[in-house]
Amino acid sequence: MSSERVERAIKQAAQSRYTVDEVVAAMELAFGDLRQEFLAEIDALTAEIEALKEAKK
Repeated sequence: MSSERVERAIKQAAQSRYTVDEVVAAMELAFGDLRQEFLAEIDALTAEIEALKEAKK
């Protein structure tokens, strides 16, 4: 899942072949992906809640 991507980015940071800038860029990508996934999940849950409210009426 997304946390695995963050974990991989941290592991890559420990390897000497990456510069600090490359590690920062990788972390920004990982967190950007997480943000998008969370926003999509929130949207889906919001739609589901609204559908349940309508069904209850």
